[in-house]
Amino acid sequence: MTSTTATTATTAQASAASDAPTAGTPGAKKRARSILGLVLNGREREDLIPDGLLLLDYLREVVGLTGTKQGCDGGECGACTVLVDDQPRLACSTLAVQVQGRRIETVEGLTEGGTMSPLQQAFHESLGAQCGFCTPGMITTAEALLRRNPNPSVDEIKTAMGGNLCRCTGYVKIIESVQVAAATRNASARASS
Repeated sequence: MTSTTATTATTAQASAASDAPTAGTPGAKKRARSILGLVLNGREREDLIPDGLLLLDYLREVVGLTGTKQGCDGGECGACTVLVDDQPRLACSTLAVQVQGRRIETVEGLTEGGTMSPLQQAFHESLGAQCGFCTPGMITTAEALLRRNPNPSVDEIKTAMGGNLCRCTGYVKIIESVQVAAATRNASARASS
């Protein structure tokens, strides 16, 4: 085999092994992209993204919001929970294009004027955050609960938080944190009425 033939064979093997042929070549696959428009933490934004991009990867890699955590990658731990139109949603199993035109809130968006929200403060003060890895998902899930039920019972808290796993605690401090936040919010609402 001459060197030209060897080079041609090597190039052909490399091209055959490639999943994404170069654009403009016959058989080239064009990756689908879309402009994603949404409201993220109260701000409108648009980004050109691949259609197959997960919401988790969009938030962490495109936008730079790293509070939403990548836990199990299978929708089982809740560490990636964000709010989509006030409802908890697992960002690891949601395509970013599925939230087109929606309102997304991450743990970073729950702050109030650059300080921790009463819920975040309750998790901090009541020791609801242990290592902190699951905390953003816990907080966003608890936020959704408190928005629809400002005075949940312990059983209602347990049910709402059932999809969020913590490997550090027995959940007692997490439940107490949600109760403290509910009491703080209710007292604040009474004071302003």
